[in-house]
Amino acid sequence: ASKPTPVTDIQAAVAGGKIYVPGGRLSNGQPTDILEIYNPREDNWVTGASLPLPLSAYTLVAFEGDLYLFGGWNGTEYTNLSLRYDPGQDEWHFLTPMPEARGFAGAAHVGGKIYVVGGYDGTMFLTNNDIYSPELEETAQPPWKTGAPLPEGRSAMGIASVVDNLYLIGGEGPSIEFFTQMKYSPSTDAWEITTNPLAEPWAYMGVVPLSTTLYALGGKLGNQPTERNLVYQVIFSISIPIAP
Repeated sequence: ASKPTPVTDIQAAVAGGKIYVPGGRLSNGQPTDILEIYNPREDNWVTGASLPLPLSAYTLVAFEGDLYLFGGWNGTEYTNLSLRYDPGQDEWHFLTPMPEARGFAGAAHVGGKIYVVGGYDGTMFLTNNDIYSPELEETAQPPWKTGAPLPEGRSAMGIASVVDNLYLIGGEGPSIEFFTQMKYSPSTDAWEITTNPLAEPWAYMGVVPLSTTLYALGGKLGNQPTERNLVYQVIFSISIPIAP
């Protein structure tokens, strides 16, 4: 079943076997506050509780049954909003805002923390690596802290977590034609360069982890949409025979 409302500059996340797609930019260029929910088993869409305000270009993460939404474009400016959506109650809740306003950032969770990386604030491509601890919300401790920044600012990249590391692919920046693939280790708070999938500009792709493999799909190569579906094997298992 087709999505009822055509939008772009969105992300989607899975909770309870359903796919949630909040907001997005409409054909008139303005963001919407609609939340549309797809049920794969029944092949139908329903409408959930509207966002507190229209948003597009946000980043979205599913974590422990809830959805966490950060930043985005409200039709006038980029925001530092942090929101949590409870699918069981069909409610949005405001959280402690991010340190910086931004859109087109990347986000993934590792070890009970959510990492919001890079993005664009309307003037600059950001190197921010801001770490959110959901369990610290509504406590005396601040839920946000700062991790090691990216080597250069970028936005519209793909990001996912595999085996307790973050993997970042592609993106856009101020002058560099294409970006190397990066890996971030939360245990050492350090970035390192890994294998680069394409020696050409690649951004706005979807990146999905499956076991120890990353799938990077679609997006833009240069200024053109692409049908690419690339697979990155993060971990290999090697059998070593033992002589008797």
